[in-house]
Formats: sequence, C-alpha cells, structure tokens
Amino acid sequence: MPLSNAGNPNRLLKLLQIELRNTVASESLREWGWYDFRSFDRPQTDDVIAFASAAFNHLSIDSNSYWRQNRGVMEAVFSFMHKTCGLYPTIEQIQALIAILDDFPVSGDDVASWFDQTFCETPF
Repeated sequence: MPLSNAGNPNRLLKLLQIELRNTVASESLREWGWYDFRSFDRPQTDDVIAFASAAFNHLSIDSNSYWRQNRGVMEAVFSFMHKTCGLYPTIEQIQALIAILDDFPVSGDDVASWFDQTFCETPF
C-alpha cells in the first residue's frame, strides 16, 4: 500500500535514503555524489516520479554519460517507487530501461521519459 504522506520532499528524501542504504554501500553513495544530491542538487518537488528520476540519473550516470551498472541503485529506486506509489515496473519495462542505459551516451532525458511512461500509467 502506498504511503499517504510520501509526497513531502523531505519525506521522499528520507524514504529513498533508507532504500539506498539497504542496497548500496555508503562509500559508493559518497563517491557517486548522493550527499551532494541530498544537500544541494535534489529537486524541490513533491512529485515522486520527478524525484526518483532525478536521483536515479544522479546516481546511475557518471560525468562521462556512462551507466555505472550498479543494479543496487535500480533496486533501491524501484523499491522506493513501490513503497511510495504502489507501482513496480514489469520485466519488459526494466529491459527497456537497461537498453536506454546501455546506449552511450546515456540520455538523462530518455531516462526521465522512461520514468514518466512507466510510473504515470496509473494515477496515484
């Protein structure tokens, strides 16, 4: 069941951080800029999809536009979306995301569009 107050930006941050800590080493989070994202770069929005997409892009795509290939970030963000929205992508949708991520250079806009298409199909 989705969380009713998940749309608060600070609550979104806390919920995602819990999921990330369950699947990604804190050293990796630090290296990939999670703490900068958390403090300075996160969107000030209550839109769960926009927040998740921005965090995923920040943690998953390096400065050279390569996918870091850490599935832990993917697992954490999907778990976050499931807990906040009650939605989880299908295998086919995950394969479509991986195809976007495997294409160099990775387009953050394409990833954001994938999030919109995947998680907007059912209203929250």
